[in-house]
Amino acid sequence: MANKKRMWIGIILIILVLIKLVSAYVALPISWDIIIGLVIALFVGIWGIKNRNFIVTFVVLALIVAGGNSTLKIIPLDSSSLFWMMIILGGGLHLIFAEEKGTTVDKNKVADVVMSSSNQYLYQDNNNAGIDVVMGNLNLYIDQSIERPVKLDLDVVMGNATIYVPANWNVSSQTTNFMGATKVMGAMANMNAKPDVVITGSTVMGSIIIKRI
Repeated sequence: MANKKRMWIGIILIILVLIKLVSAYVALPISWDIIIGLVIALFVGIWGIKNRNFIVTFVVLALIVAGGNSTLKIIPLDSSSLFWMMIILGGGLHLIFAEEKGTTVDKNKVADVVMSSSNQYLYQDNNNAGIDVVMGNLNLYIDQSIERPVKLDLDVVMGNATIYVPANWNVSSQTTNFMGATKVMGAMANMNAKPDVVITGSTVMGSIIIKRI
């Protein structure tokens, strides 16, 4: 039996095929390309709501509202304005209501990055941290002496996060990516060893890059 993630992706693909089949017999008011975008956006939006991620939810709502309004003309604003209005609204709600991921252990502090750039460091006992990167750039350096495994929960939206780890460390990436990517540079030191760093979270129109130094 497929896991839930694979199951939802399978359902999306089946729904898209069914919509295309129906469009062969029934004239639809919007184009096939817009329908594909709206269906994918809808399911990603449901995921964002379920995980209480306002940024992801409103990025998706921005796609839905802008795409739908370009055809239906309900709101007297252009699609680009609606798109950015929804993203900014989502960012504001996220900053107000979502729990701040930035954590502090002694003097070792990591903080969310919003519309800015930041260099941050993990050392001592701070091996379980979470950071939001929203329309910004994060460089995070992990010290060799930190207790392992290190667990990082990163949500990157329209931004970039670069994680620097020791050259001999193994990295496990378990992120969900929507129009984004997570890349681990270089080969694993030992394929059979347990990971030294486990990265979870999501990227939306952004990237997480792990570099060994």
